[in-house]
Amino acid sequence: MDKVLWKALSAALGFAAAWAARNISTSIWSRVSDGDVPVNPANREVSWMNAVGWAVLAGSAAGLARVVGRRGAAAAWVSATGDTPPGL
Repeated sequence: MDKVLWKALSAALGFAAAWAARNISTSIWSRVSDGDVPVNPANREVSWMNAVGWAVLAGSAAGLARVVGRRGAAAAWVSATGDTPPGL
């Protein structure tokens, strides 16, 4: 049962962190670039600079969100149960 609860908590916080990362990335992109987020970076109308820049920003934000989500979930688990999450 603990494994199921851990997976649910981890997934919920991971989803929330990913959602926040996407919104923050979009906001940052809007402030530092001259246009909107490239919807399809492979489109020839999107410059290489914008395509690569968005990939770096989005990838970094996704990686950071993954770490924040997992560590947040682990901290919440320890706070609620007093034990390390299953499998960690």
